Amino acid sequence: MSVNTAPGWSTPDRTPHGWQWLWDSCFHALGMNLVNHTMAWEQLRGLLRCQRPDGFLPHICSRGGGPEGEGEGQGDVALSGPASQLTQPPLLAWAVWDNYLFARDKRRLEWALPRIISLLDWLARHRSRDGGLTYFYVHGFESGMDNSPRFDRVGLVGRLSAAARAWTDDPRVGTCAMCVPHLLSVDLCALVAREMALVGKMLRELGREEEADRWVNRSRAVAEALFANAWNPDVRMYGDVVNGGGVIPEMLLPFLGSQPRRRVSELVIVTGLLPLLAGRVPPDHLSGLLAHLKDPNSFATPVPLPSVAVSAMEGSGRRQPSSLSASSTSASASASSSSGSSPSSPLDMWRGPMWVNINYLVATGLREQKNCRECDRLASWIVRSTIAEVRKWYDGGLEEGDEDHPHPDPHLHAAAASDARGTVFEFYDPFGEVPPTRLSRKHLSGGGGVRDYHWTAALTLRMMAEEAARAAAAAAAAAGGGHHRERLPEWVPMGHQ
Repeated sequence: MSVNTAPGWSTPDRTPHGWQWLWDSCFHALGMNLVNHTMAWEQLRGLLRCQRPDGFLPHICSRGGGPEGEGEGQGDVALSGPASQLTQPPLLAWAVWDNYLFARDKRRLEWALPRIISLLDWLARHRSRDGGLTYFYVHGFESGMDNSPRFDRVGLVGRLSAAARAWTDDPRVGTCAMCVPHLLSVDLCALVAREMALVGKMLRELGREEEADRWVNRSRAVAEALFANAWNPDVRMYGDVVNGGGVIPEMLLPFLGSQPRRRVSELVIVTGLLPLLAGRVPPDHLSGLLAHLKDPNSFATPVPLPSVAVSAMEGSGRRQPSSLSASSTSASASASSSSGSSPSSPLDMWRGPMWVNINYLVATGLREQKNCRECDRLASWIVRSTIAEVRKWYDGGLEEGDEDHPHPDPHLHAAAASDARGTVFEFYDPFGEVPPTRLSRKHLSGGGGVRDYHWTAALTLRMMAEEAARAAAAAAAAAGGGHHRERLPEWVPMGHQ
């Protein structure tokens, strides 16, 4: 973390990214809040100073920080990094609220709140077609999941739209229904709903009750729209809502006075679990998500969670058919094969590997479901498995000759594992077999993900701290004879009983 941190600034890594990135910085803060909440605040403040006057916050910022008071409230675009017409998933309310739980400094809330609201209002104007109920990305880069198969269907119109945004330097350009990959992006809707709920918490903490109620109601409306529109009963999973017809027929619809045909994607990918963050998921939907989490043909890999379900990966025969219905497996495989792209590699970035940030998001969403012991158990499994996998490769990988993970060339495997010693990575093999130094990254085979990756370090630290807090609370309760429940720190996610 220290390698990728400076006053008022943080970066995912020194190379290839180098600049400050929007959602990365929020994940960094969740770890840094444990170490130095003032430094975490300065980094978040620096990020928000890259905001434009209309509320747009670019996904890349070269440096937003500086001495206290410098550039205050100016929306200083001159500080932004390479010209960006894209934003990223909103997590700022989460990061700022979490910072407040450590610092208890209301001045920070008062400074950040109008900027967070301005960003949410910008998203409602320019990444929504229904007045801020559902939301969409205009490009895969906006999701932070660059090469995910959910963006494989982007064609000529999408590429022309991206060129138009670059030409005009206007993030509002190229957002027509035929121009964007989704009509509804499931993870964006979930995170917006969560951000709105946290804005309500901040306003209530500042004594602004009526405003808080309005934002909580907005959050509930977004969550309800998400639950109603993005559930696919055939695969028992949430998915992006996409155009249901070809490009040429869809281009004619505005002239015919018709709306785009909509369907929920059949792809079973990890973003379909993120509605857990939007609030209390309907019980029948929750049972479907939990079934996927327990299924070895879906997300129950030796190292959870794969970014693409096993059934949708190339070579998915590595695991036996699951307990889920056959329609789920066949629909997912059909969606993968009909996307117009080559089959997914299970070891290439967002096309299979495990990402620590997604695991943290899913585990948090599970913890926050009400009265669900199975949710809590699965969250613990995800968190402990993640910590163990990061630690395993940090310590140099498996011992040679480990019978549970035989390797055809143990000497080559040992050398690759040794290269991983002492560092943390962007992503990991969900089967726990291939060293992170040998995974693929955007079709570049065998080079591995980025080393010394900041959010992997920050969120692994965060998960370890949360697990320690839970263990301490459980020990205290046991010492008291189980007659009282030890209160967890407010920064530890938990369900509302």
